[in-house]
Amino acid sequence: MGLKDFVDQPDKIMTFSNTMLQVIFRYKKHIIGVICAVIAAASLWAANSYFSSKAEARALAAMYEVFSRYQVLSREEGPPAAYQAVKKDFERVLDQYSDRETSRISRMIYADICYDSGQFDQALKLYQSALNDFGQEPYKSMILSGLAYSFEAKKDYKNAAAHFERIVSEGGALMKSEALFGLGRLYELAGDMEKSRSAYQQLVSEDPDSIYFDAAREKISG
Repeated sequence: MGLKDFVDQPDKIMTFSNTMLQVIFRYKKHIIGVICAVIAAASLWAANSYFSSKAEARALAAMYEVFSRYQVLSREEGPPAAYQAVKKDFERVLDQYSDRETSRISRMIYADICYDSGQFDQALKLYQSALNDFGQEPYKSMILSGLAYSFEAKKDYKNAAAHFERIVSEGGALMKSEALFGLGRLYELAGDMEKSRSAYQQLVSEDPDSIYFDAAREKISG
């Protein structure tokens, strides 16, 4: 399918949103909050791009093509090799369409790709840029979560904890239980069992419906 075909058919643009849903299952082990923000942004906005701006739709199509190639290569060769294969093309799209709304979404997707492939410094840079782009909730907490996980991957536990703490103190309810669970884990790694237990206890007390509830309760009783 060529770029023109993608742009000229709204249902092809919506295919991007459907494809993005698959990413949840690939990324859920670490950064599900941020990728959900991307999916929400793409799903609510992408279809309207066709009607409001063909230039915006072309930008979305260009990003879709590179991302789709990354997905295929990631399955076949692994995330690090896939990242190296699409890096220049993704950065070209970001540069070429820097004045488009699509570039904000693209940076978030590229940040997740960088994280997934072990490029944590680049992921941090992109998440910070995304935080400037999407400074309001629910995106703020989701991107802070991305920053926290990236710092944790670099074994910078102090900064990782600081970003999870920001979610707990500044963010909305959406990412709070995940942040508390992250804090419990990080405090445990640091040997501060009192703070670790406190974080797990707060999660259990405040969010019994959390997917982290059973694991946090086990930590408290263990």
